[in-house]
Amino acid sequence: MDSDTRKLPSRRKPNRLPPEEYQRQWQPVFFTACTRDRRPWLTEANLATALTDLLDDNARANGCVVIAYCFLPDHMHVLACVAHPEGDVRSFFEGFKLGAANFASGRGIPSLWQRTYWDRHVRNMNHLWERINYILGNAVDAGLCAHAEDWPYSEFRGLPWEADAGNDNGRAGA
Repeated sequence: MDSDTRKLPSRRKPNRLPPEEYQRQWQPVFFTACTRDRRPWLTEANLATALTDLLDDNARANGCVVIAYCFLPDHMHVLACVAHPEGDVRSFFEGFKLGAANFASGRGIPSLWQRTYWDRHVRNMNHLWERINYILGNAVDAGLCAHAEDWPYSEFRGLPWEADAGNDNGRAGA
């Protein structure tokens, strides 16, 4: 093949669903984001605390709740869903990433994240529990601690729709 006709490999981008899929109440979405060049910044004590606060602030601002999360040195996972009819879980996560990048920049980390992130909608209750167990067990699998409960940068907060038992719309497996 002649060098003038060779194609360069294209960058693979994650596929996104239509916007309304990120606005379905109680539909859990699993997000993964990596640090730029996989630098081990996320578990620095002051950054990890700020990131947890940013998760909560952005969830509230976008009508969402965080079901579970885990910060590892070079990547993070979060499982969240829309809790209010006007919520948007994609806006929550993108707002979180932006806020985290701004916070980190003020502390000498010029570019916190890789450009994009991955998301996956949870299909049913079995898939939901697989994602929760994956999130909570990630630090153990990475050799960072012996037991999931020993990792200070992860948490399972419960299933928010259990508090809203009168609403069956959009729950995983419903």
